Amino acid sequence: MLKNKILPFTASVIAYKALCDYFYINFVAELFFYDGYYVNINYFKYIETYLLIIFSAGILYAFLRNYRGPSKIILYIFYLNLIIPLISIYALEDQPRVYIYTIMLGFLLTLSLTRTRKIRLPAVSNGKLLLTVFFALMTTYVYGYLIATGGLGRINFDLSLVYETRAQYSSTANGLSSYLIPWQAYGVNNMIIALGIIFRKRFLLLLGIGLQLLLFGMIGQKSFLFAPVLVIFLSYFLKKKFIYNNIMTLLAIGFSVITLLGFLHYKFTSDPLMGSIFIRRLLFTPAKLHYIYYEYFSEMPKMYLTHSFFSPFAENSYGMGPVEVIANQIYGRDFSPNVGIYGDAYLNFGLGGILFYSIILGVILKLLDGISLSLPKNISITIVIIPFMAMLNSALPTSLATHGILFSLFCLWILSGILKQIKPV
Repeated sequence: MLKNKILPFTASVIAYKALCDYFYINFVAELFFYDGYYVNINYFKYIETYLLIIFSAGILYAFLRNYRGPSKIILYIFYLNLIIPLISIYALEDQPRVYIYTIMLGFLLTLSLTRTRKIRLPAVSNGKLLLTVFFALMTTYVYGYLIATGGLGRINFDLSLVYETRAQYSSTANGLSSYLIPWQAYGVNNMIIALGIIFRKRFLLLLGIGLQLLLFGMIGQKSFLFAPVLVIFLSYFLKKKFIYNNIMTLLAIGFSVITLLGFLHYKFTSDPLMGSIFIRRLLFTPAKLHYIYYEYFSEMPKMYLTHSFFSPFAENSYGMGPVEVIANQIYGRDFSPNVGIYGDAYLNFGLGGILFYSIILGVILKLLDGISLSLPKNISITIVIIPFMAMLNSALPTSLATHGILFSLFCLWILSGILKQIKPV
C-alpha cells in the first residue's frame, strides 16, 4: 500500500522540480537577469539535487502520509514553495552546499518535532463571550480608525489602482494599526467566515466577506482580497476524503499546473506578467533572496537581532535593519527585499540559527496541531495558512507578531473551546 502511494507522490515532486529547473533557465534567468538571476550550472550538483529530492520526498511522505494535523499542509507547501526552488538554484547557480544542507536539516528537524507529542492547552471557559467581545472591540477600533483617517474617501476596488490606495493608507498608518489590521484581515474576518461555514450561518459568512472587502477597499492590500476566497475554497475542498487523503500529490500537481500556465501564457502572448507572478515572484524570488542574504552575511558580521529585540541592549553596527542593508549594498535602490525564515535566521545567528529557528517553528506547529484536535481539519488550516506562509518572505519574529501567527493560534484556541460546548447545527 505504501509503495503504491509513494510512487505517484515522488513522481509528482520530481516532475515539479524538473519544471522549476526549466522555467528558471528559460524564463526567470532569461528575462530577469538584471535582478541578479543567472545560470551557472554545476552538473554534479544538478544530479545531486535529484537525489536530494528523492530522499526528502520519501522522508516527507513517510512522516506525513497518515498525519491529520494542519501542520501537514503547511510543511508541504513550505517544501514546494521554498525548499524545492532553493534546491534548484543550488545547482543552477552553483550555490554553496553547506547552506542548502543546513536548511534541509532544519526542515527535517521541524518535520520531526511535529510528530512528537502534541502540546495541549486547557479549554477556555466562556469562550463564546470572550471571542465576541474581543472581535467586536478590535473590529470597532480598526474600522473606526480607518474611516477617521480618510478610509472611505480613498476606497477603491480597481486592482490596477491598489498601489495608489496603499500609498494613501501608509501616510496615515501608525504602529498599532500595522499590527491590528493584519490581525483583523487574517484572524477576525477569516474566523467570522469560518464560523459561518461551521454553523451554516449565512449572516456570519456574508458579514466576514463584507468586512474583508471593505478592508481591502480602504487599504489596497491584494492578499486581503485573496484571503476569504482561500478560506471558502479550502473549507469545502478539504472536506472531500479523497482530496484530503491525497493532498500531498495533488498539491505538487497543482503547483506544476499553475507554473506551467504562467509560462504558457508568456509563450503565447509574450506578456511575462503571469509568469512573473507565479514563477519568479512566488517561487524563485524568496529562494534567491535566501542565497543573497547568505552571501552577504557570510562575509559580514551577524546582526544578533540588534535591529529588533536586542536593540536596547546592544548596538546595531549597521545602523539599519537587514532589509535596508541588502537594498542599499546589493541592489543600490530603495525597496524591501524581505527574506524568509532561514535567511533571517542566518543573518542573525549563522548556520546554528537556522537549526534554532527550525526548532521554534516545530514547537509552534506542535502547538497548532494540539489546539486543532477538536476543530474540523478543513477549518483550522484555513485560519492559519496565510499567516504561516508569511514566513516564506518574512522573519520568524515578524511573522509571529505582525503577520498574525500567534493571534491566529489564539483565535483557534478560543474556537476549540467553543466547539467543545456547542454542537454545530
